[in-house]
Amino acid sequence: MRQVIIERPPAGWLVLAALGSAFTACLYDPDHRCGPDQILTEGQCACAPGTAISADGHSCVVMACADRPHRVVRPDSCDCEYGYDLNPDTDECDLSPIGQPCPQDGSTCAQLDPRFPMCVGTGSDSYCTSQGCSLPSECLGGYLCDTRITPSFCARPPSGLTYPCKTQQDCASYQASHCETVQGFICLIPNCNLTNDDCPATWHCCDFSALSGMGFPPSMCIPVDNDCP
Repeated sequence: MRQVIIERPPAGWLVLAALGSAFTACLYDPDHRCGPDQILTEGQCACAPGTAISADGHSCVVMACADRPHRVVRPDSCDCEYGYDLNPDTDECDLSPIGQPCPQDGSTCAQLDPRFPMCVGTGSDSYCTSQGCSLPSECLGGYLCDTRITPSFCARPPSGLTYPCKTQQDCASYQASHCETVQGFICLIPNCNLTNDDCPATWHCCDFSALSGMGFPPSMCIPVDNDCP
């Protein structure tokens, strides 16, 4: 039996110029509307849980690490969750030493761990981190290098940011609460402040109101390397 194969542009950030032609189909079979390892969600074919878009962007492949603890399946890679680092000896994701709660007993972060002397935030939301970074690769645990203030520091990313999703419910419990289901199928931060950009480091706030008919929120954070629509 022939199956419809939904071709999707290469996975990655929003290719906004191609949104109007993001999905094409050559055959239609009502009993097999999507290809292998794909599911139909919100009227579109998407990779099933535990799979990711292949390198050519035309099919879904099973990720070997999908069931391993503290892993996030992304296109063509399996990354550690935020707050975890890959242990090269075991190939497992171990809890990162960065981001421990700031001491509340009068001691300092530097006394807790001299590698992370800076306390960011207040009360129960505060955490210890490193300072003086210039590149994201200098931050452990998937933290973001925030160079907008002095000294620069490794900032905790919003929960769920870029985690894979299939429906809005998948992102509902995260700070990145919008599931982008046009192309990326990842959790992003909606309704950012266009006047006073409140997106995390290395991201910026863009106006998506012109694309509201496609399911986009009025505004959304996207990486600074991508232009606003």
